[in-house]
Amino acid sequence: MTSPPPLPAPGSPLPPSEGVFWVKAALRFFSAEPVRWLGITAAFFILMQVFALIPAGMIVAFLLKPVLTVGFLAAAWHQERAVRPQITHLFFGFKSNWKALLPLGVVYLIGLAIAMTLATAVSGVALDQLITSPDAKVTPELVAKLRGAMLWAILFMLPVTLALWFAPALIVFDDQSFVSALKLSLAACARSLGAMVVYAIALFGLATALSFAVLFLQAISPMFGQIALFMLVLPVTALVFIADYVSYRRVFHGNLPLRVP
Repeated sequence: MTSPPPLPAPGSPLPPSEGVFWVKAALRFFSAEPVRWLGITAAFFILMQVFALIPAGMIVAFLLKPVLTVGFLAAAWHQERAVRPQITHLFFGFKSNWKALLPLGVVYLIGLAIAMTLATAVSGVALDQLITSPDAKVTPELVAKLRGAMLWAILFMLPVTLALWFAPALIVFDDQSFVSALKLSLAACARSLGAMVVYAIALFGLATALSFAVLFLQAISPMFGQIALFMLVLPVTALVFIADYVSYRRVFHGNLPLRVP
């Protein structure tokens, strides 16, 4: 990769092509240390599964997720400075401003609950229909309603997603308060929505291309397909978190050169 493309003046909207650069840079970060990034991501999923096993574990997992995701940002921050990513970086959030990070999980939970409630109301799907018994009759009409409910839920969650996009990085790296981080993140995303959309499309395209490899292996052997699916989730998850760091650096500290491995 050549040097990062120049950015407009601070505070100006980023060009849509910037979203493609985030994915390319994340790929460079990952490909420089693939085994270490896969190890960090696997440890993250294992911890989330452990939390899910305890009473009220899913709530604990949602609350601690912002704290743990800071670990990916910390690993990318260190890698940019020629320090190899380590699993210990995953716990960086617990040593930083974790009291401001925990409320981000609360915001996500509340936002998700509101989005699901509104989505079911608009689509005409009752909440109890989302959980069906094996004997329940799944009609094409119900499937269409469920798809509609999912799309509405994504739409209603969009403001929350944008507010949380840069919030963890702003809290940890810029010492912003919980409320200030949410406001700054939402404003930054709104200014550069084109870059965000292009980034989402580029990431989806990459995931789709990788999924064809999974389908090919699935056709050869179901066991190979299951293993490949698991191995697909790990790198894509790592790429998403690395891209979060790259986008944060470019949006809020674009005046400083980004050292891509």
